[in-house]
Amino acid sequence: MIAATLALAALACPAVPPEPEPDPEPAPDTSGVLFEPERVIEVAIEIAEGDWDELRFQSRSIVDIFGGDCLAQPFADPFSYFPATVTVDGEVLADVGVRKKGFLGSLSSDKPSLKLKLDEFVAGQRVHGLPRLTLNNNAQDPSAIRQCLGYGVFARAGVPAPRCNFAHVTVNGVDLGVFTHVESMDKHLIGRHFDDDNGDLWEGTLSDFRASWTGTFEKKTNEADVDKAHIDAVTVAAGAPDAELIAELEAQIDLDGFFALWATESLVGHWDGYGGNTNNFYLYDDPTSGLLHFLPWGIDQTFVNGGGGETPPAVTTVGVLAHRLLDVAEGRERYASAMRRLLDDAWDEAALDAEIDRMTALIEPLVPPETLTAIGDVRGFVDARRDGVTAALDAGLAPVTEPLRDAFCFELIGDVDVTFATTWGTIVNDDIFNTGSGTLAGTVRGNAIVPAQVGSRGGGHPEQPGRVVVQVFGAMPDQSIVAAAVELDEAQLAEGTVELDGEQAIGYLVRFVPATGANELLGLLLAGTLTLSAASTDEGAAFEGSIVSELYWFPF
Repeated sequence: MIAATLALAALACPAVPPEPEPDPEPAPDTSGVLFEPERVIEVAIEIAEGDWDELRFQSRSIVDIFGGDCLAQPFADPFSYFPATVTVDGEVLADVGVRKKGFLGSLSSDKPSLKLKLDEFVAGQRVHGLPRLTLNNNAQDPSAIRQCLGYGVFARAGVPAPRCNFAHVTVNGVDLGVFTHVESMDKHLIGRHFDDDNGDLWEGTLSDFRASWTGTFEKKTNEADVDKAHIDAVTVAAGAPDAELIAELEAQIDLDGFFALWATESLVGHWDGYGGNTNNFYLYDDPTSGLLHFLPWGIDQTFVNGGGGETPPAVTTVGVLAHRLLDVAEGRERYASAMRRLLDDAWDEAALDAEIDRMTALIEPLVPPETLTAIGDVRGFVDARRDGVTAALDAGLAPVTEPLRDAFCFELIGDVDVTFATTWGTIVNDDIFNTGSGTLAGTVRGNAIVPAQVGSRGGGHPEQPGRVVVQVFGAMPDQSIVAAAVELDEAQLAEGTVELDGEQAIGYLVRFVPATGANELLGLLLAGTLTLSAASTDEGAAFEGSIVSELYWFPF
């Protein structure tokens, strides 16, 4: 009886389950160690030689980027992760994913920019709490200091910016020199700047808030949900009438933050950012504020004047938000206020010069002399920038009169098939139909190229040391001359095939009329090849081969 009663009691009062174990405390974030400004971190990569060669030669071409309906979707990523053992400041990490990084201008096979993904092959692997490292090769920053200097200005302006310092990198014992170590754009960075890191992070690459330009926004978090409703809402707001523009935008984006980013981009000369090129920026859709926030990226071409020495404008106007905000008086006033505040609070020439001195002393033992010359150019930009910007503000900002740019996808308009047989050094000879022979065929917008006579010449580029040029000329029945030409680096000169990538190897088709001096570019030779069957650089030696390529037109 007692036993039965106890059994019933047990059924009526089931055992209370034990309290669940509390979640383990997250490991402390010690990532600041890797961004201490006073030191250069050491990164040693050990990777299978075959993997390294495959990694560094992975690339994309201009046609990959601009061909077809180029703005309809995010740009394809041609880069793969390869496993490697990576040692960071003495800490050995096995099976780290390593891949090449870059869009176009910074791509290099000798010293590629790199992304290191610690958890690509080992779940949860971190280094000082970081899941990723980003190492930029400075191909477009000959000073090696622009990025760290610039991100410091963005941070002082109150813009959520990545941390930055330097890394000395070796691969399989080969010294690749100094890289800029930039904090990766991921949830870890977002968590430092925002209370809630669960929102959507978007990368803008030639992306804008215009109906035909939103396709290239690429989602970097919460990728399974491809909804772009917030970006679409900003696109609608950007088209609002002048009287409603500010209110419509403030309902969708952190507008004060945008003015700060836009002014800072302009001040440091970031022509390749949102304001200047609708490129190199991120958006964070913050769940707390319900607003989109702008973050800067890709600032390696800052702190420099243009090729003719012209200074960058005090306000960039390519992005539709920049364009529209200058349409209204309040937008112009808020931009000017943001820029003056920036000059007061974040642009201290003495402090910037001291930072340049500090970084120079840090990397000087690791960089070639030409880097120090480029650093001098950065210093000159810093010291002169305030006067130019202040003068522009004092003169008053005006609405933008130029229309927004058109889409710039390349148009396939024809093809070219060429052979040439000449001798090295004939490039300086103007008797173009007696310096070599060849064939020239193809089409331009449906019109066949059928020359009556063909000549060719080649050799070292007369105006660009270290470059090689081959030209094939066709005398046309209308007394014009059509010429196909390819220019390439001397280092590429060898028997075999060279890809016409539009960067190192550039091809083009031109037409000129000797009687009048008129000339026109017919198109670019892209997605094609130059094949050399004889490629000696001895004066008078045979220089022979062929060019087979598609012909593209570009609207810019």
